Amino acid sequence: MKILKYIGIGLGGLIVLLAIIPVFLSSKSYVVRSVVVNAPADSVYNYLSDFKNFKQWSPWQEKDPNMTTSIEGSGVGAVYSWKGNDQVGSGSMTIASADPNKSVTIDLKFIAPWQSQAIVKWSVAPEGNATKVSWEMSQDLSYGQRYFGMMMDKMIGPDFEKGLSKLKANLEIK
Repeated sequence: MKILKYIGIGLGGLIVLLAIIPVFLSSKSYVVRSVVVNAPADSVYNYLSDFKNFKQWSPWQEKDPNMTTSIEGSGVGAVYSWKGNDQVGSGSMTIASADPNKSVTIDLKFIAPWQSQAIVKWSVAPEGNATKVSWEMSQDLSYGQRYFGMMMDKMIGPDFEKGLSKLKANLEIK
């Protein structure tokens, strides 16, 4: 009977510890990756700011070739929605603002496999005859999501790198 008491105390302590740890974890996550593309900034910006092109360089398209997507509108207010398998989930991106030849800011909403929201920004900056493209995502994390915040760079970063590599290849061919 004593052993059950110690197991109960241990489990109770573990639960309390797991409930307290997020207090000490960051409430924000931030992921950024960049690539230099041998194309003029205006061409890169125009490509990025049109959701019709996203499917061509999206790193998630390969994870679910049967993913369904839809695009509503163009420019600020345009919405790109997707629904796919467990690897890509479902959600939407809305162009919140655009600074011509500089950046596109997107409100990102995940619906599945869990609900969350983030801000995505695609930035372009001339770098000699080429253009530096940065893809960043920032997110306020709920108390329970803070555990994932520690892993966000490792989870999302490789996808950003793959997408930027495809973006570079697509733009340098044109």
